[in-house]
Amino acid sequence: MIYKTESFDKWANEGYEQIYISIGGKINEETVAFDKRMVRSNALFQMIPNFIRVSKKKVLVIIVDDFHRSENYSANVREVEKIIASSQYIDVIFLDNRFTLSTIKSIIISIIEFAIKLQIQPQNYMCCNYVRFSHPNEKELIMEQLPKILHEIHTETPFSEGFYQWHGYQFYLYNTVYCYKRFHFTFIHHYHSIFDMIRLTMKDMQLSFS
Repeated sequence: MIYKTESFDKWANEGYEQIYISIGGKINEETVAFDKRMVRSNALFQMIPNFIRVSKKKVLVIIVDDFHRSENYSANVREVEKIIASSQYIDVIFLDNRFTLSTIKSIIISIIEFAIKLQIQPQNYMCCNYVRFSHPNEKELIMEQLPKILHEIHTETPFSEGFYQWHGYQFYLYNTVYCYKRFHFTFIHHYHSIFDMIRLTMKDMQLSFS
């Protein structure tokens, strides 16, 4: 089922075993341009990744994004409904947020408290940040602080390794996320050598959404 709410208490007795949070993963465009290449947007997989679709655990998916435009909200709901229609395990909550650092911080803290109350095991909690910009303006640059803030929020919780960051608009890494705590600083330090290796290895491979 799909819900739009800002309160989690009413779901405390639903027996959820798994929580997945998508921040900024909604559908905006059907395709994404990489120089002269066009690929299908992976937004639906940002909101409902494949491992959630095939899970046999009862899972609560929480999609945090700016849904103030009713037509955009309705379009995203329709697409998500198609995905979860055949599953008896997935419930989805849409959380409308205008994307400020303080409001997102407050939401994630509330979700973590809810997950602790539900006694969600650390391996069954995942929070993914998909807020990235291919050509950020001054206002959008402020949101580049979000991964660090989300990492700090999770650090002193049972879910310290549950925060994942999307690589963003890089062709060979477009469909991947990484555990921020374990890989961020290593990745940044070795960025160029890692990217060259991936580029050379995958240059002739078709991107897969399965």
